[in-house]
Amino acid sequence: MSAAWRASVLALLAAALGPPPAVPAPAPAPAPAPRQKAPVQFRCELGAVWMENCNECRCQSNNHVVCAHLACLRNAPARPVAETAAAGADPAPGAAALTPVSQSRDPACYQGSCPDECDSRLDESGCHVCHCGQKTGEVTAMMAPPPGEKRRWGFLTVARGLRNTRP
Repeated sequence: MSAAWRASVLALLAAALGPPPAVPAPAPAPAPAPRQKAPVQFRCELGAVWMENCNECRCQSNNHVVCAHLACLRNAPARPVAETAAAGADPAPGAAALTPVSQSRDPACYQGSCPDECDSRLDESGCHVCHCGQKTGEVTAMMAPPPGEKRRWGFLTVARGLRNTRP
């Protein structure tokens, strides 16, 4: 058999059988989940960083990471404690170098809850303050508790970033 005859037989066979069956294309890989983005009107307070995986702002202050709800940070940036003290408000003991998470005047943004025997109010700078009488003194709830002191108030434990709930 000559090569020309073989080629013509193969061409006739290919024409008679038709094109080869189409191999289905592999399914496209699912697109990765879109990264969370802060709403256009939203901005983190000064010194805070938007964390996509947490869908929230996290504020760095003296090696403490403070988590804050979005609604608490929309309108009012925090003022440093030194500035708050200059305005006449005394910061909580042991919290002189910390920055409040939010100065929002919206009570819904208050992250903690005062102990049952305490009253809550807003001071001149907009911080939520627990009035606990002589028992524990006046503590600004948006700040970390003094070193070595543990409170179970329901606000975020700033050293670990975990929610600490009341028993």
